[in-house]
Amino acid sequence: MEWCHFCKGKDISHRMVPYSISVGARTFPGQIEADVCGQCGEEYYNIRTLITFDAGVACQIIDEGISDGPTLTFLRKQTSLTEAQFARLLGTRTATVTRWEQGAPIDPAAWNTLCNLVRDAMNGRTTTRDQLRAEADQLSAHSSLMKPAIPHGKRVTENSTPQRIRYRLRLTAHPYRAVMARVK
Repeated sequence: MEWCHFCKGKDISHRMVPYSISVGARTFPGQIEADVCGQCGEEYYNIRTLITFDAGVACQIIDEGISDGPTLTFLRKQTSLTEAQFARLLGTRTATVTRWEQGAPIDPAAWNTLCNLVRDAMNGRTTTRDQLRAEADQLSAHSSLMKPAIPHGKRVTENSTPQRIRYRLRLTAHPYRAVMARVK
């Protein structure tokens, strides 16, 4: 950086400066590299430095096991997932993720899955995400098995008995999902 964009000063120095980020009620302080104007004190941060700092905060949150709504939001954003994408990977509804982010108790399996997604992102891998996507695709392929007991458009009268279709719960490899399968 040659000059300050704020005051147009040319006295720019590169040094470590205090920096912190707040996630919910917690504040995570630290020091990061920045270009600082000697005249006005304006600080300029490199985006890679900020991303690295956020990744360190995410790892600290996972290690400490902090699992509240704002933390869930922060970690989800670290994986670059929208609420809808995250919900689809978990096999749940977007409204459920929204409730979790607003303070409802977070399902432990969903929390562990998010922690694995964050760890993969920090290590440059997509193993967990790929596995969840494959399971979500497999789940949508099985959704054709879930049909209503009374087909759409058919009326039930006093003299007719509705066909009863029994369902059983089949657990998948994913701890947060279950698939309903028709029992023949």
